[in-house]
Amino acid sequence: MGLRIAFTISGAVSLGAYEAGVLAALVAGLQPVCDGDDPPVCVDVLGGASAGSICSLLAAWCLSAGLDPVQVLREAWVEQADMASLRRGAQGAPLNVEALEAIARKVVMPPPGAIGRNRQRRPIRLRMALTPLRGLQYRIRSLESPPGRDDGHDAVTAVTFVDWCDFEIGPDTTVDDLLAASGPVDAALASASNAWAFPPRWLDRGDVAADYVANGITNLPETGGLWFTDGGTVDNEPIGRTLEVVADVDSDLYESDSPDDRRLLVLVHPHPSATSPAEDWAWADAGDEPRWLSGALRALQILTSQSVHDDLRRLEKVNGRLRWLDRFTDAIAPVLDDLDDGDRTAVTTALAGVLDAIDSDRARLHPTREAGAGPKRSASGDATPDVATLLRRIVARIGGLRGKREVLVDVISPRLVDSSTPVEGLLGGEILVRFGGFLDHELRLNDFRLGYESSLVWLRSGALERHGVPAAVAATVLEAAEAALAPAERVDLEEFRRIGETRVRDLPVRAKYELARVLAHLSAVILRDLGDE
Repeated sequence: MGLRIAFTISGAVSLGAYEAGVLAALVAGLQPVCDGDDPPVCVDVLGGASAGSICSLLAAWCLSAGLDPVQVLREAWVEQADMASLRRGAQGAPLNVEALEAIARKVVMPPPGAIGRNRQRRPIRLRMALTPLRGLQYRIRSLESPPGRDDGHDAVTAVTFVDWCDFEIGPDTTVDDLLAASGPVDAALASASNAWAFPPRWLDRGDVAADYVANGITNLPETGGLWFTDGGTVDNEPIGRTLEVVADVDSDLYESDSPDDRRLLVLVHPHPSATSPAEDWAWADAGDEPRWLSGALRALQILTSQSVHDDLRRLEKVNGRLRWLDRFTDAIAPVLDDLDDGDRTAVTTALAGVLDAIDSDRARLHPTREAGAGPKRSASGDATPDVATLLRRIVARIGGLRGKREVLVDVISPRLVDSSTPVEGLLGGEILVRFGGFLDHELRLNDFRLGYESSLVWLRSGALERHGVPAAVAATVLEAAEAALAPAERVDLEEFRRIGETRVRDLPVRAKYELARVLAHLSAVILRDLGDE
């Protein structure tokens, strides 16, 4: 019995340096204990948007290849991700996506002899959020339509701008696999192509066209490709998308048979939003009218964080319903065990008929997605489940719980390091709508160290033990994480606060000069595009 961890890594622009620090500490800590076929703790799902997609890919690669996560993630987000490099060669947008691609190719290339240290054997599923500029059209079907009718008049046409790429990273994954056309690196860059800085990115989706059809998409172009922008635009903290992968991973069979491994979802959230305290009149004082810019930035923060709370609320509802389902099954099973053979057979036949009818209805609603999802043997090999199992499966279908299990949730954010200081007072890169970190190495380094310290505080709090990891294993993880970052890299809270107080006026001259060049180039791009209309 072990702990399987899934991460959701939110979009954060230059605050990807914070997320990189969080993951560097956790990967370094887990590497000594994640090897083997049945490790006591491992990471098997990573869901990301924008900067979170790049961090997710690099973390999965470090785990599977046994690379030094501190070196890889720090190189990507602290040493390489500077504005001058990202701007160089930019033509049709403020920043150059080819420069970002060059950085990605550099950091995924392991030094000679680096692969092979403490490699995780279990594969890791990645899901990266994308925003298709074209939009994806699908039909919402109804059970009230006549059987066999498929002329489009039985459904409501809807459009979504949420899309994603799925990949699996494992010990057999190579650098060539990562760098393949429209592969993991390309998808991560598309997910991170912030619309305010980078041009859209085209991905060939022809090899997964069947998946679009299975999900009811009706307008995938014949080219098989689409132009994408930042996945964080509409799904900045893709908890729901991560949970979909978790349910798939946890359900090896047609029916989940309550696997022994426990499941934990960790949200890495560098800039969590919060209401002001009741005694604080911010955003409530009629005599203190907010400035236009502060109101706009607050609205942007609300837009990117509201989905987190909605997803967490839905998750807790599912957890509660699963607990109720367990209570129901435990209460009814003794009664069903007292049935004589004849009655048990009759009830089993009736319930099996109900289950077949539900599956038939599901196949009508989602004809392609449900193909091949017919009844399979249970984990025990018994072709005919007992009455209690059939009843549980029916209730799970009706309640939308098929294949789901209870998922515990935890959050890693700067509040773990200091809950009394607003995160704006700890993060250096949050200035300039979170682009500020790209302007100055000190800001990025601060945020990387802050992320690393956040993970150490989380581990020291007994987080792994709370979720069932043996104390000795948790101690090994903490010791490895603490040892992976040189003592000279560790700073105290006052240093985080000092850097966090940095504002645009405090930036060094070189950074201000680079900002001016970016703004000038941005103006030229806007004027050119307006002139072409």
